[in-house]
Amino acid sequence: YSDCIAAIRRWTRPDGYMVISDGFLRQSILPGAKFPGYGYYERHDVAVRQLTAHEDVMVREILISSEEFAEQNLRDLESIRRGVQRLSQTHAQHGEQLKQFLASQEAEYTFLNKHTTEAIWLLCRA
Repeated sequence: YSDCIAAIRRWTRPDGYMVISDGFLRQSILPGAKFPGYGYYERHDVAVRQLTAHEDVMVREILISSEEFAEQNLRDLESIRRGVQRLSQTHAQHGEQLKQFLASQEAEYTFLNKHTTEAIWLLCRA
């Protein structure tokens, strides 16, 4: 998060606000168990420490419950499934690639639901 915050801070005036919505690990997991693309995810306490590393003030934090997060992920995954089904009907020659894509999305959502949840953070730039 610290690199991301450093970039966002460049575009935020002092005493300006930054809104960040992202996920974090519910608990520590082995580094090898992290899903590709989510290697930067950390536990909540580490994420907050990184978000405030530049002495910005955490004004508000909204934690998304694991249940609400899983429900949203299920809706998103169902939308992906419907899209893959439609594309498979009109582009049968890409059926195998679409099948592989869907399998990768299902694996990603399984990882997210098992290991992560989400928050929305409001920070005031120091």
